[in-house]
Amino acid sequence: MKNSVNQDSKMSMKMNMSTIKTLVAASLSLVCLISLRAEITGQWDFESDLLATAGNDLEYFDGPDGPTEQETKFGTTATFGIPVIDGSVASVMKTAKNSSSMGYLLRPDLPGNGGGDLANQWSLVMDLLYPVESSGNDRAILQIDDPFNNGNGAELSITANNGVGALEGHGVIEPNTWHRLVVTVDQAVEPPIMKKYIDGKKIGEEILPVDPVLGQLDGRWAILDQTSAYGDDSVLLFTDDGGRSEIGYVASIQFHDQVLSVGYVAALGGPTAGGIQTDVQVIAAVESVSPAPGDPLVFPEIPIEIVLADGDQPVPEESIKLILNGEPVVPDIQNLSKGRKRVTYDPGLLEPGVGFTVEFRFSDPANGNQVNSTLWSFTMAPYHLPPLNPAEMAIFYMPFEESTAVHDGVVSDRSNSENHGVLHLAENAGDRSIEGILDGGIDFNIELGSGDLNYIELGKPWPDIPNTFACWIKIAPDFPASQRVGVILGNYNVAKNINWEVHTSGHPRIWWNNGSLDWKIDQYDMRTGEWEHMVFVRDTLKKQIFFYLNGRLAATLDKVAEDVNPDTFSYVGADRRGPGTHVFKGQIDELALFSEALSPSEVFRLYAIPFKFPEFKFPTPPIVEMVPEEDAINVARLPGIEVVIDESFGKTSVDLNSISLALDGSDLTRETVQDGNLVRIRHQVSEVLDAESSHTLRVSYSDTADPANQTIREWSFTTAPVPTIVNQPQDQSVLAGATAFFSVGASTVGQTTYQWEFNGQDIPGQTKAELVLKNVQPSQAGGYNVVVTDRGGTVISKACTLTVTDNLPDDPSESLILGQVASWSFDGNLASGIEGFDGEAMNGATLTDDARVGSGALSLEQAQKQYVDIDRQVLSDGALAYSSAGWFKVTGGEGRRFLWETSPSNWAVSTEVTPAGNVKAFVKLADGSSHSA
Repeated sequence: MKNSVNQDSKMSMKMNMSTIKTLVAASLSLVCLISLRAEITGQWDFESDLLATAGNDLEYFDGPDGPTEQETKFGTTATFGIPVIDGSVASVMKTAKNSSSMGYLLRPDLPGNGGGDLANQWSLVMDLLYPVESSGNDRAILQIDDPFNNGNGAELSITANNGVGALEGHGVIEPNTWHRLVVTVDQAVEPPIMKKYIDGKKIGEEILPVDPVLGQLDGRWAILDQTSAYGDDSVLLFTDDGGRSEIGYVASIQFHDQVLSVGYVAALGGPTAGGIQTDVQVIAAVESVSPAPGDPLVFPEIPIEIVLADGDQPVPEESIKLILNGEPVVPDIQNLSKGRKRVTYDPGLLEPGVGFTVEFRFSDPANGNQVNSTLWSFTMAPYHLPPLNPAEMAIFYMPFEESTAVHDGVVSDRSNSENHGVLHLAENAGDRSIEGILDGGIDFNIELGSGDLNYIELGKPWPDIPNTFACWIKIAPDFPASQRVGVILGNYNVAKNINWEVHTSGHPRIWWNNGSLDWKIDQYDMRTGEWEHMVFVRDTLKKQIFFYLNGRLAATLDKVAEDVNPDTFSYVGADRRGPGTHVFKGQIDELALFSEALSPSEVFRLYAIPFKFPEFKFPTPPIVEMVPEEDAINVARLPGIEVVIDESFGKTSVDLNSISLALDGSDLTRETVQDGNLVRIRHQVSEVLDAESSHTLRVSYSDTADPANQTIREWSFTTAPVPTIVNQPQDQSVLAGATAFFSVGASTVGQTTYQWEFNGQDIPGQTKAELVLKNVQPSQAGGYNVVVTDRGGTVISKACTLTVTDNLPDDPSESLILGQVASWSFDGNLASGIEGFDGEAMNGATLTDDARVGSGALSLEQAQKQYVDIDRQVLSDGALAYSSAGWFKVTGGEGRRFLWETSPSNWAVSTEVTPAGNVKAFVKLADGSSHSA
């Protein structure tokens, strides 16, 4: 019988599992670890209680009669009104929504294995369902590292996007659906890996980070051996230190003391009523395929490879078939190890930019000689295209090719901007030049906590908006997850700022204009110890930001934020805050900025610079560029059409007389230009296309071969919508000599122009979304409107009226509205007294009838957490004066209590009650300086 730790001693232990594991490793010379356990070490089927079907009973983490037990319910799928399991009513447990002090204590009874002292190899099988209301939230499944105090995050979770994983979510746990989740962990292989399956199918795998203290074996995902000197092999279910838990249902849980094979998991299949099977007939299954399914950028000369695992009987080699694009091919078959085969085929040099489909078949005698088929596709990279030349295209390009990188040394910008920088290094930093991914690179590493600051100070701001950022970086794999890796390039915290950086846990991040956009790519960890290529693309036409990792699109954000071009120069390896956790602690190479939003093809060509690909000749000259692009959206309604053919990539030439170009089935007159090896086919549309309409282009041409080869290409695009006015300019009344401010909010696409009009006539120079009139005189009273134009067309705002008064009225009800931009009375609602500035209650802010003026007031429980959001700018940029006023009553709370404050994008204006009870006003000016009183 294994030792145990009682509840009191658990609560008194002020150490996490990593500490326990270290102590266990040091004490193992005192114990003998011999396991004769069965493969299944524990099973729980929830027949009205926490009793185990095999192994140790579950317990409530907070003890008997605690909140967990009170909120946990037992019953059947019928009594809870949830779907049946595999067609049958089943016994289930309804889990509590657990706080960090709640949860379930599970002892899986695992032996030490994998060559370590703890359980480094294990598998979890679980049949579970989450209702709709629980989906879309982070949910802890297993907390391994500190089951005594629940002092850290879960080691296995379901993410907010319903994926499953440790640090990266894969697959989808569909709401209100029973799923069989299988997770295997192997910390004995190199690299350590977690594999994840849903309903018998593999959904993904992720490399587990190695603990810098514990090493690979016995790390964070290893579970304590049941015979350890500390006598506890606990893990926690459905809880972690952040209380990331939602109500769910579980029908059966099973633990194994080894990594289940893909064939075993396939045989388990989906959830079953009556518990997870214990007697499983293992079937043959595909462990892995290469190239990866759906890979859009497969390099040339990479073989097709399948790893096949036998079931309880070996797969006959003669039954193995491989089919490429519908044609059978002859693969090479090798035995890797007992029960595993590697099937490979060298397809030669596959055509670049083209998709291929592979089918793999075999007969499985362990499954009644059933024929299994695995089908997947991949696309070859456009490796025939020449690498992108940043020196010609970029607005900033630092390849770090200097022979040395020493203090006060010059680092060259090889773009036409010539924005050269000066290297500033900490004392005794030495020469920071290194071998990069392509010739030279630079090392910005510093000792953590030293306060050192290594950076390059650039000479001038960017010449245009930097819509594409690209660089190669290398970060140590043991860099602490809790530390920011730092800023690669940025100029925060001046008024207009952009940072590109790597945040905590190695997550790439873009910070745009004081946080108006703040995007961290949580599913990717750049701490690999290898050179990694990262690219952020801000596409204002698609209104999206794209993140590319090693040439492949990795993440998309449906937001672009406002245009901004910093007017203050940036730093490389830091930003303008000086020493701190934000300075970059890694290596950088090939750093570049582009004003254009690079296309996926251009991103690949940028990524491909360090690689040398074999030459490929197409049978006929290929199309290398189409404008508009295939499936392009928000295309101008008078588009220019261009098709570019590159004859240098073909074995023949283009027959220029054979070319035809059509739009929506109608032939177009075309201009054909021979530009060296390029054939350019052009047409300018002369009749305005309908807004938001779909159109099809078709080009055809033949080559000069005998007989000729014809190429036909069809593709579609969609035109932009007409711009719309979201917030109309509002009437204003001001005193003579004061400042009047008008603004318009418009939904537009791409480059947008504004032209303000006064009484129907253009106002020279007033071409922004805001109109500021200083020292207003009576002659300027009248009607104002703005004409907004983008690639979708033109829209004219409503006319607003400016009234100019010579003298301030005696009646306060009249004088107070002069120059007023917005007001809120809170008399029964959050509407603004001036149209366009209505508020939205956030985090529980409410209205009350305890008012000083009028019939209502706003009530905030804690005025830093609850607030009213005004989703529109109230004060104009560059305003030289403002006034704000209101009645308030402090009834409690603590810390800072804000009365009003501009958004977190700049915090330019705020008024608060300080923790000491004083009223404090704050303003941040355009030069970045701050002032308070």
